[in-house]
Amino acid sequence: MANINGTIFNDNNTFNNGAFRPQINGTIFNDNIFANSGNDIVYARGGNDTVDGWSGNDTLYGESGNDTLRGYTGNDQLYGGSGSDRLNGEAGNDLLNGFGGTQFEYDTLTGGTGADRFVLGTTTGASYLGVGHATITDFKWLEGDKIQIRGAFSSGYSLVKTSNFSGGTALDTLIYRNGDLIGVVQDTTNVFSSDFVSV
Repeated sequence: MANINGTIFNDNNTFNNGAFRPQINGTIFNDNIFANSGNDIVYARGGNDTVDGWSGNDTLYGESGNDTLRGYTGNDQLYGGSGSDRLNGEAGNDLLNGFGGTQFEYDTLTGGTGADRFVLGTTTGASYLGVGHATITDFKWLEGDKIQIRGAFSSGYSLVKTSNFSGGTALDTLIYRNGDLIGVVQDTTNVFSSDFVSV
């Protein structure tokens, strides 16, 4: 595995990985990282970064800061980290996890086409407890989208479908864990307990 490190200033780095799989490391500042073709691993580090995975099955980590991660084609894994992040999987069967374990995280998750997984919990616990939540902009059960939670849906999760919380004029689905708002599925009430997978 090749490692490519950014320099210590506001970078605009373009990497064309060819046939190998590099690990690309950003800086503490605001980086623009374009991974191009291949299966890339990108650690954006600090700052408010923009990371484009382009083609290939990429793994993108925003880490700290308010980051924008775009997978483009391929089956990508996007991890926002701390801060309020925007994750867009685009084409492919993508995993989107915006949560970084802190309060006041308001992440936006867009799967794009394909069977995507939106993460609201991991084996370590439910995400977005306290102040903050994730907004899922394009949940489509017909494409095979799923929402991942910690534990069974019956263990304190509930759905509220009576308000237009954000997005367009349609009603949204609000996801609660023990009365704590952890997720908003925009512009649809076609979300049911069967759409959740537990870990």
